[in-house]
Amino acid sequence: MAEEPDYSTLPLEDRLVHKLWKARLEAYQEITNSFQKTPNEQSEVFRPYLSQPDIFKKIVTDSNVVAQEAGIAALNALLEFAGTNAAVRLRSAVIPALCEKGLSSARANTKQKTIDCLLWFVDLDTPDPVIELMVPSLSAKLPKLVSGTVKALVDIYSNFGAKVVSPKLVLPSLPKLFSHADRTVRAETSNLTVELFKWMGPSLEQILFAELKPVQQKDLTTAFDKVKDIKPTQIRFLKSQRDAMEQEQASGDNADAGDNGDGDVVMGDSDEPQNMDPYDLMDPVDVLSKIPEDLSAKVSVTKWKERVEALTEVDEILKKVIKLADADYTDLVRTLAKCIKDVNVQVVTLAANCIEYISKGLRERFHKYYTIVLNPLLERLKEKKQSVLDSLNGALDATFQSSSLSDILEETLVALKHKTPQVRLASSQFLVRCLRETTVAPKRPEVESIITTAIKLAGDTLADVRNNAFQIIGTLMKITGERELNSYLESVDDIKKKKIQEAFESAEVKAKTSAPKPKPLPAPNSKLAAKPTGTIRSSTGGASSDAAKRKSITRPTATTSATATATSNSISGLKKKLPPQSSIPSKRPPTSPLKTETLPRNTLLSGRGLTGRQLQSVPATQSAPQPPQQQQQSVYDRGLSDAERQELEDLRREKYKWQQEREEVNWKLNDSMHERTKLMDQVRMLETKVEKMSLQYTEGAVSMKSLETKLQRSQSDLEISRLKISQLESEIQLLKKQRTSALSQSDLEISRLKISQLESEIQLLKKQRTSALYSSSFSQSGAYDTSSRFAPLQESNSLRPSETYPSEPSNINSASSLDSLDQRVGTLTIDPEQKENTGTEYQSNVFSNSTNGYNSTRLSTKLDTNDESWKRAALVTSQLKARIEEMKAKNRMSRTNFSRGEY
Repeated sequence: MAEEPDYSTLPLEDRLVHKLWKARLEAYQEITNSFQKTPNEQSEVFRPYLSQPDIFKKIVTDSNVVAQEAGIAALNALLEFAGTNAAVRLRSAVIPALCEKGLSSARANTKQKTIDCLLWFVDLDTPDPVIELMVPSLSAKLPKLVSGTVKALVDIYSNFGAKVVSPKLVLPSLPKLFSHADRTVRAETSNLTVELFKWMGPSLEQILFAELKPVQQKDLTTAFDKVKDIKPTQIRFLKSQRDAMEQEQASGDNADAGDNGDGDVVMGDSDEPQNMDPYDLMDPVDVLSKIPEDLSAKVSVTKWKERVEALTEVDEILKKVIKLADADYTDLVRTLAKCIKDVNVQVVTLAANCIEYISKGLRERFHKYYTIVLNPLLERLKEKKQSVLDSLNGALDATFQSSSLSDILEETLVALKHKTPQVRLASSQFLVRCLRETTVAPKRPEVESIITTAIKLAGDTLADVRNNAFQIIGTLMKITGERELNSYLESVDDIKKKKIQEAFESAEVKAKTSAPKPKPLPAPNSKLAAKPTGTIRSSTGGASSDAAKRKSITRPTATTSATATATSNSISGLKKKLPPQSSIPSKRPPTSPLKTETLPRNTLLSGRGLTGRQLQSVPATQSAPQPPQQQQQSVYDRGLSDAERQELEDLRREKYKWQQEREEVNWKLNDSMHERTKLMDQVRMLETKVEKMSLQYTEGAVSMKSLETKLQRSQSDLEISRLKISQLESEIQLLKKQRTSALSQSDLEISRLKISQLESEIQLLKKQRTSALYSSSFSQSGAYDTSSRFAPLQESNSLRPSETYPSEPSNINSASSLDSLDQRVGTLTIDPEQKENTGTEYQSNVFSNSTNGYNSTRLSTKLDTNDESWKRAALVTSQLKARIEEMKAKNRMSRTNFSRGEY
């Protein structure tokens, strides 16, 4: 067996990239040992690997599984001993490759060491960047990689907790993982979800269940019930947390941290986890871009089904969103507030649900919209259908959460006085919920307005409304304290007080304020220690809250006059609401009764009251000095005199009247403020209407402009149409003329035929006349017989109309035929006025017939001008020429029109 070569002689850099896996394995083991032997995190051994992160990227993705496991172990050692600097430098280059090759490995040790490396990255670095680099592996095609990544996330959250490692980056991937085709992936996803539920509580259901199937929801609910009582603890702490705890332990400030015996530090408050708010874990979503722009028009149609469909679409968009993005929701909220007043209960329910979703999605940012929806919601509480009331109450509670008790109090108190019992009942329930949930105690004027309205409501005809009034008073008493409201409950009977006390005992509130403590009595002076102090008590049990408070006054009792003087001074101090005076008077009162009577009245008491009347004389038996204990006891037992008590009662009545007047002024002020708010709302509504009207005016002007443009275009189109019509009419006239010309052409042919007939007749006449002349001349001379000589000529020149001029001259041009006819007729001359006595020279052209081939011949003959036949021939010839000239004129006109393009 051949010995294996020794790779130790090669440089470490060459062995790390050697082609043989055993050489790389030895190199990985060597650097692991060197890391473990380093003295500190600044050792020179780490520098080559921190300056070149790609070295460890290749190491963790080694093609050999054994070498890969050793390389991942080397990465563990590097992170453990190099510290935060190594995690920061290697994070972005190594984590994606480590997840891809390490978490999908078939070797269990390789998977576990990969998870240990990821834990080190989270430990030494900020957790969020590590999770961001792991999340892409959740969408991988390889099921082993996905399940391995989910398993690593389970270990991370179980070690560090969801408070340290935010689940915000993982939550969007959970629905997709639950629908994965691989069974292992779904099982690991369930484990991860259960681990997150331990830290997040029911908020996880609110985020996740909306996108899961009912079967998956049922399985998760069963799994959640098993761990809902388990309080998770953070097992492993970040390096930054450990450093902070070490500093606290060193300074002795951390009394809640200690050692659990296994070397792990356990925080003192780790066993009390707080549920996370899903609102903080979600990203804001812009829903206005998804809502139809014509929603206001859709909810204004007459058909209720169309209104319901429009609001259902908005409801489906809003209910899936937990956190809404910042935007202007004024138009949408106004549209929904308008729908609250709709006659259809389905529309009202959907609108109230949408308002609730918007308020919860905006939270405190919804505060600027609560004035738009509060009054319509309270007015709509008259509905008796429970489902509608539930939607309205949900919208009211969400509106209160985004505002405060002071904001909704005025409108709610007005609703408590509504004439409809159902509105009073539901609004009183709403006020009870607000008092229980408010974290800020109401101010004193608000307390007075609430308790006054609630006492009146306690006498309502409806039993449920009376019970709600008792709940209001009891809950308010829980906030302010019993003593603060005692003065308001004097007129309430014992039965109602008992119910109020029961409501007070059972009420649970989040805001508590203690009643103001009475001011301490002034310390008595040593010189006047023997002088007792008394207190003024209310004879009626306390008509008001101020009268119920005890105020200390000094009362010297040496003599009757001194007692009256001190009492008067104390009453004057009560009227002016001065702070408690010192026990040493600024001016000693007179001790003699005689001196007291001689003093002016205004030196004893100033202002109205006891100064205008003489105090009753005290019997002499009471002026005798008494022991200090008996004197003090008599003062407390006896109290004031009848006159003083009467005066004090008068002052109390005046003060009560003044308080009533002040309350009326406050109510008037509140009413004026309410009216001012309503007027401001009306002004805003009018401004909105003006803006809408201006917009409509602008749109109308634009539409009018467009209509004018369309009208101009229509007029131009009309003119074009008219031109086209005229052109068509001209074309029709041309067609008619062409038809007429065609008819004229046929007439021309007929005329030609007639002319030819006439010419043939003329020729015949000529021939007959010539033959007659020759025959007569030769017969007279006796030379020879002309008939026999010119017989062949007569036969040849006897033209027949059907042969010489056919009736359908289709191949003869009309113009050329007229010219030839003109030439032929022009050669015919008959001049009867010859001056020669012997006769007239007759010249004639015998027309050449194209069919028979005859040539023209000229005959010169001296004719007798006295013959009547020549006259007739001359007349026919002139008529024929006139007709030919007329036909030539028509022909020229036809040619002219043709050259102009009319045909």
